Amino acid sequence: MAINDEIKAVLDNPGTSEWLKRSLAEALSRDCVDTANDSEVLHNLLTRRCDEQLQASKKVALPSNQVRS
Repeated sequence: MAINDEIKAVLDNPGTSEWLKRSLAEALSRDCVDTANDSEVLHNLLTRRCDEQLQASKKVALPSNQVRS
């Protein structure tokens, strides 16, 4: 599938979040290199934040003196 078809499919998909639709639509009007660079920074930050939150929730959910079987 060509990239423009993939983008249209994401934008037309009722399961796609409104945030992603708005962000993608706005990104398409920007310089593609700037957008790709900015999205890489955003991806890295959000991935690290998610990893930290998941690690923190594991510590809260399971005390260190308990072991899962």
